[in-house]
Amino acid sequence: RDHVDCLLQTGRTLRGRAFGPDGVLAGARVEYEVDGAVGDVAEVAPDGSFAFANLAPGPGRLLLWGQSTRLLPLAIEPNVLPDSGDIVFDLKLRPATDGSVRAEVRCGIELAGEAAELRVWQRESGRGTFAARAKEGHFHLAGLAAGFYRFEVLDAHGGHSDLGEHWLDGVGCVDLGTVVLPAPAIVEIPADAARGAVELYRRLDSVDVGAGGQFVGCQGLRLPQGSWLGVWRVGNAVHSREFTLQSGTSVALDFGN
Repeated sequence: RDHVDCLLQTGRTLRGRAFGPDGVLAGARVEYEVDGAVGDVAEVAPDGSFAFANLAPGPGRLLLWGQSTRLLPLAIEPNVLPDSGDIVFDLKLRPATDGSVRAEVRCGIELAGEAAELRVWQRESGRGTFAARAKEGHFHLAGLAAGFYRFEVLDAHGGHSDLGEHWLDGVGCVDLGTVVLPAPAIVEIPADAARGAVELYRRLDSVDVGAGGQFVGCQGLRLPQGSWLGVWRVGNAVHSREFTLQSGTSVALDFGN
């Protein structure tokens, strides 16, 4: 048989090592990101090393995510160049990574914890995740690196509460206290054979958000307070009407022809 030796070209490479407070971060994930998009992902080897090959020219950044229990990056190298030498993540020499946050979420008329979400956004990385529900209405998220985070709560009916941005020191727990979401409005849309289905859109400052689906003759529809737009069709003509919903009220919406 003929013998063939294959020499693989690695192109531009980037290599590094990752260590935690207790040693090598074997199995941790490292992302290489260029212009806000993930270009490649590497896993930290048992000896602590990681490597990327065939990278495009120009700067990128590395995000160290730690093991699978970590839901947001633990450390970031914001400006790295291929073929520039080893990048070392040593968490003993970086800001602490064991901060946490907790909050209790309630609705104005009933406990909303079963259907609510506490969203956590890390300013430095631009990434977000959800806090786990420790028990009904109570949320907790640990393993957060020191830095600024923005928090918001949403419920199943579209209710929203922006809790603002907070500094976490990577050691202690930030208690956001009790968050009371406004009660939804209870909406009835009478059936109208001539009109047909109505689409509903919540009017926010930056975008209109659909309520999901089309509504015909429905009762007990729960929608968050605020400005809304109803859109329906009669024949080939499209009609629309703006209206406002108040928290905790019941209203019948009559979209006439």
